[in-house]
Amino acid sequence: MAFRASKELVRAHTDTCGEIDPELLSDLDIAALRWAGVDPFNHSTWAVHRGDCGR
Repeated sequence: MAFRASKELVRAHTDTCGEIDPELLSDLDIAALRWAGVDPFNHSTWAVHRGDCGR
């Protein structure tokens, strides 16, 4: 479930790494990500970043 949610996080991101459109994530996706230690609204918790990300 967390893997599927992470794919949804990738789909929900905008043109800038760390910014998402929260309307594209379901409550279940957000809960699964948080269970796996990823807060979709806190960029510093993301394990994977885009190539042009400054982190």
